[in-house]
Amino acid sequence: MERQFLIFVGLAVFAASGSSCIPEWPEEDLPHGSHDAGADRHVTPTCQASGMSLESVTIVSDDNGDRQINKGERIGIDLSILNCTGSSRSGVSATLSSTDAAVTVDSYYRTQGFGTIAAASEADGNGFYYFDVASSATPHDIPFSLEIKAQDGNSWTAQFILPIVATGAAIQFKTAAVVSDDNGDRQINKGERIGIDIALRNSGTSAALGVSATLSSTDAAITVDSYYRTQGFGTIAAAADA
Repeated sequence: MERQFLIFVGLAVFAASGSSCIPEWPEEDLPHGSHDAGADRHVTPTCQASGMSLESVTIVSDDNGDRQINKGERIGIDLSILNCTGSSRSGVSATLSSTDAAVTVDSYYRTQGFGTIAAASEADGNGFYYFDVASSATPHDIPFSLEIKAQDGNSWTAQFILPIVATGAAIQFKTAAVVSDDNGDRQINKGERIGIDIALRNSGTSAALGVSATLSSTDAAITVDSYYRTQGFGTIAAAADA
């Protein structure tokens, strides 16, 4: 869907902005499994140390659906815990936290129950963990801490990181068309008020959210109507037009 800008004689340049909303997690950063939503995380677990440990982290939701963490997004993750204590543990729960100022872990979802975990077995939580990333966040690794507790009073702490990355969206100008002018010839003449439709393309690999475009011109003969100079384009999917 195209948006109409109004100008007084002429075409001009414009600036587009938007947010979209986490790259492949490097294998060396994974606890034991993969965070890829399509991967089978339920492999035979291997205890490499005693205690309760984090077996895998899976990104299950994000605002633009690319399973990557971008600024301004709300992220949902699924965690799996591996019991390497040598005995079954009941009443297991785990609380997520982060010291990163760019991340806010949702207090309602920060603690999840894992029930009883048999020795040398793994279990997913009974719900997902959610956190919000600040709109001003820059690409960097987020440190997380997971405090794991069992009903018998024992506790363990697991550390892991997830990366914030720049969006994979790439917004470009596609077309501009004159849709209204004073004499109806769809051409720009002196003294006329012109309406134009502009189409944008997202040539990137991620959806762009909340895209807007502001029209301007350095030509002294042109005055862009301030009321119409900024138009919203909503969400533009990867490889799509709006």
